[in-house]
Amino acid sequence: MFTGSCIPDLGFLGEIAMFRLRRSTWVVLGLSFLLIGGRSSAETVYQNGDWGTIGIPHSFINLEAGDQITLAGSCRAVANIELTLANLVVPNTVSVRVRLYANDGRVSPLVAAGNEPGTELFDSGAMTVALQPTAAPFVGSFNVSFAPPLVVPDTFTWTIQRLDGPLQQERIGPPSVGSSSDYIWQHDPNGWSPQKPAVASNSFYAVVSAVGGSATITCPADVAVQCGSDTSPLATGEAIASGCGAVTVTYADASLAGCGGTETITRTWSADDGSGTPMTCAQVISVWDTSPPELTGVPAGLTIECGSIPPPASPVATDVCSPGGTVAFGEVASGTCGNVTITRSWAAADACGNQTIASQLIQVVDATAPVAVADLVLISEGDEEGTDHHHGHHDDDEGRFQIVASCSDNCDGSAGCGLVTAVAELRCVGGGVVAVVSGEIVEIEIDDEECEIEVEDNEIEIEGDVTLVVTCTDASGNTSQATAVPVGLALDNDDESEVDD
Repeated sequence: MFTGSCIPDLGFLGEIAMFRLRRSTWVVLGLSFLLIGGRSSAETVYQNGDWGTIGIPHSFINLEAGDQITLAGSCRAVANIELTLANLVVPNTVSVRVRLYANDGRVSPLVAAGNEPGTELFDSGAMTVALQPTAAPFVGSFNVSFAPPLVVPDTFTWTIQRLDGPLQQERIGPPSVGSSSDYIWQHDPNGWSPQKPAVASNSFYAVVSAVGGSATITCPADVAVQCGSDTSPLATGEAIASGCGAVTVTYADASLAGCGGTETITRTWSADDGSGTPMTCAQVISVWDTSPPELTGVPAGLTIECGSIPPPASPVATDVCSPGGTVAFGEVASGTCGNVTITRSWAAADACGNQTIASQLIQVVDATAPVAVADLVLISEGDEEGTDHHHGHHDDDEGRFQIVASCSDNCDGSAGCGLVTAVAELRCVGGGVVAVVSGEIVEIEIDDEECEIEVEDNEIEIEGDVTLVVTCTDASGNTSQATAVPVGLALDNDDESEVDD
């Protein structure tokens, strides 16, 4: 920045230059740098346009000359340079060449001037431009555009060379935004040379506006989420971006599929400040499946009697990552009759190998006694009675009966359960007992005073007050009885004469 107001001793050549400058028609140069990127507003990073503080003009014939400036703010993407030429009839056409340099050249022999212009950042080449009228009298403007925008360093040198006449520039200022060197950079066949103007605080007209070129972006941390979870930025984090103006942040996802519905998402975030070179960073979102499927419809355990075992249920497997999983079934029984445990198991696995196993325990008990059946079926009457053989008839207190004795049990056929034990006996009052079997034929004579049992011709004959008793016992020890008495006979009438068979 200018801090003094001394004029360098240019000697005789300086006097000639000044003489020519004062006698010639003034041509005043000004520049406006517009750094744009699709933004609605721009930040002014260098401003020197105060025409109310005009200093001594400078003339450069067939030379390239300009100012070294340092920008304020942080936007550095140049999209357009506005130039102005004064004391010309406008509209008009002129031929010029505009260049931008980084100040990374050798250190100037005049140490206070710093480094000379070095790396060329931009060269417009020969440009025939049509000057357009501006608000200031006899001042025209034209533009040099950059596509894409040109990112410049904080400090650089701009120059202009008039190709169809002398280049004359006006010192104004000082800058109200940013700063400029105390020296003018001039380039001739011998190289760069710094020249110090009469009013060091002034510099050439230039206005630099910027909207981009300094964007930074920081990605959210990598995350791992369960399948089915929200993977939007609201859930996994958003990138943080900054820049010299409004910065547009966008993202794009690339997915690599895994097992089931799992995936690895690479989310590339981009921060665009209009400079044409967005800043990017990447976030990795791992979608895992560590949750097993869910089985619905698995029945609760139960305790039931033999013969009441329900058929297996048909549970359904659901999974947020692998819909439509299959269900495998198995069944194991253990124990003995009346104390059997049935374990039913269902297993479901998803595409990532996560497995769910659910079981039902069924306790099979036998607390129900078997069902006993006892009956005496009259087959025929017994011995004939009396002496009237012509009209012979049988005793009405004696008959031949078939034994009916059976057992049934609710556990018949169940695992571990044997046959039910059946015991059939003919009992008569007085203590007589004889074992019989179902289907056997016996002769029974009704007598309520005595009990006699004998076997004749392999057939049991029993006289007395007779009852058939059938006792059933199942494998669990449950017991039941059924009884039957002879039906269809009268009491003993042996006081009459008999003719025995």
